[in-house]
Amino acid sequence: SSDQVMENIMRDREVEWGWPEPCRLHGIRSTFRTWAADKNPHIYAISETALGHKVGTNLERTYQRSDILEARRELLNDWAAYLVGS
Repeated sequence: SSDQVMENIMRDREVEWGWPEPCRLHGIRSTFRTWAADKNPHIYAISETALGHKVGTNLERTYQRSDILEARRELLNDWAAYLVGS
């Protein structure tokens, strides 16, 4: 899974986040989702799609075919700025 790939990268680069317990990728994803909801609760579909989650029912997804790429890019750029304290 993509989580495992990222955890392998963190392990290989000896990244240790958190004290006293190391951070797990799921915690980072959860933190992102909480931050996005606090930032703007109306961007639910954008933040869920950024996490790779399916949004809506099968019928809703039939009609919503956009990948909302630009909206996801903007959200993730804001997330990056938040992480580095900009």
